[in-house]
Amino acid sequence: QLILTRPLADGSHAVGLFNLADHAQKITVNWRAAGVTGKKLRARDLWKHRYIRVPEPSYTATVPAHGVVLLRVR
Repeated sequence: QLILTRPLADGSHAVGLFNLADHAQKITVNWRAAGVTGKKLRARDLWKHRYIRVPEPSYTATVPAHGVVLLRVR
């Protein structure tokens, strides 16, 4: 599993949760460790085209085999 983050021009962050395994896995991203900070985070799943609840201090997603969950976090 691999987690990549990138700051975007508007101040939000792109967060990718990559599953490199041959089976589905739960992947957890710790917001602070990923460089995403703020009191009230808001996230959008870019593949599902919907906003998701952003728990603090981390978020866990089930990522399919060889799949990616891509989030935009503000």
